[in-house]
Amino acid sequence: MKNLILNSVLSVTLLAITSIIVGCSDNLLQSDSVVESKNSINKDGSNNLNNITESTPDAITINLNLFFTGPNTAAGTFEISGVANDTGSVNQEFRIAGQGNTLTVYGKKTLTGQNGEFEIRFQARIIPTGPTTAIAEGNFVILNGSGSYFGFHGQGETYIELDFAAGTLTGVYEGQAHFDNGN
Repeated sequence: MKNLILNSVLSVTLLAITSIIVGCSDNLLQSDSVVESKNSINKDGSNNLNNITESTPDAITINLNLFFTGPNTAAGTFEISGVANDTGSVNQEFRIAGQGNTLTVYGKKTLTGQNGEFEIRFQARIIPTGPTTAIAEGNFVILNGSGSYFGFHGQGETYIELDFAAGTLTGVYEGQAHFDNGN
């Protein structure tokens, strides 16, 4: 029983971490990213503004279904829609900080889809909702990826429902994202 409760607390922490990532990237989408092509500087030293592409943030939704795989890990599936559309697998690492009902989860998720791979960092407050359940609400930041996700960045809010008895984390990340390469 003690292990079940500990696993439940860890699950809630994982969910919170998944929800609230590091709010340090608030400026990530504050301004549009500008990518200059190889020919943006003319031979005479002037700029060729016709070769500059701007990337504008757009809505993104990531649905998550995870299971605890260890005291600080979880794995499962994702479905992303909006500025990118894909499905695939998720691996998550997290840690929980705090005491009692004041817990915060911090972590990272690696999402591997059919179109490539990208990483999410998150931070979330864990809020107990029952003896073996909780929600984790917070923020996330999408870091650069590979494949079709090269130059992919974003941020938003997280909402995860934790069920420690079942060992599940289910939720949604919603926010804004863009590609540095103008896609």
